[in-house]
Amino acid sequence: AGALNIYAIGLLFFALETIIVIFYYAIADTKTPILVGIVGVIINIGLTYLLTASIGYLGIAIALVASKTIKCIWLFYLLQKRQYINLSFLSSFMVKAVAGTLGFGLVVYGMGTFIEWTQFQTLIRLSVLTGLALLGGLVYLGIIRATRLHEEIPYS
Repeated sequence: AGALNIYAIGLLFFALETIIVIFYYAIADTKTPILVGIVGVIINIGLTYLLTASIGYLGIAIALVASKTIKCIWLFYLLQKRQYINLSFLSSFMVKAVAGTLGFGLVVYGMGTFIEWTQFQTLIRLSVLTGLALLGGLVYLGIIRATRLHEEIPYS
């Protein structure tokens, strides 16, 4: 379970890597993601060797997540340096979007922990879960509105 928890932390970077690499392919640059990927593999191998010696199999998961994180940050940096993206805008946007998402998750998970799910029939469980999702959605929209995220999105 420990390794899965570590991999779960890295899911964001696994998904971002795919999106970033596709972006590079769209701008006809296939060399950069491959070169950064090779360095990422070298980092992964090195960290795996170092970490498994000290913390065992969890080192494999930590090394993979760390190498993917480094790769994503490096690819983002290169895009920003080439002025394909505005990193300050993107980081501000991401912080606000993550805040809204955390608000949603905390409401649904937090409220869900107070409910004894086994005592309800399926239809009632579904209704309660739908209500929690709607409440979480309202919290999400409230946070998005309070942080004025909706005003930052450039519409073209």
